[in-house]
Amino acid sequence: MIILGIDPGYSNLGVAVVDLGGPTPQVLWSDCIHVGAHSSRPEGWAARLIPKLDDLAERFAPQVVATETPPFITPTRKMSMEAVGRLVKTSALLSRVSGMIQGWAHSRGLDYGEIAPVALKRHVAKRLGIRWNRKFMPKKSEVGLCVKEVFGASPKTDHEQDAVMIAHLYHSRLASEAA
Repeated sequence: MIILGIDPGYSNLGVAVVDLGGPTPQVLWSDCIHVGAHSSRPEGWAARLIPKLDDLAERFAPQVVATETPPFITPTRKMSMEAVGRLVKTSALLSRVSGMIQGWAHSRGLDYGEIAPVALKRHVAKRLGIRWNRKFMPKKSEVGLCVKEVFGASPKTDHEQDAVMIAHLYHSRLASEAA
């Protein structure tokens, strides 16, 4: 099964095409797609992102698109109103990007699934045998170690590494549902 894993962001998106159908999982392609720095205009994102996703769909014919859900961000009492405003804006922008990706996947007839950020961290910690709780989450470097362990690959950026592991976790969930 070929899965297009996407780590959504409002400036950079990690994208990976992963083949999990054979005896050995493979990263077929990965990159970090720059869609524009902090733009609040989804039309600009679509103009840059959708053609790249169309190209990947044509080249690799994925069956599934898996993304990370936008994080649920809870302001704390210690945060300034300015910081709370930035968190709300970030969450809203990431939701728009995720919605755009979901719409694109459905328009191409691809299955679509989402992975919560916490579930991704838990998956990486479990694969590496790291103690996990909300205070001790895996570091970005540990996500890279996990990608190397599972795939024997070393994507260049943190965004790409996350996209690879999003695809891997989503495939693991599909396999466990089928069993």
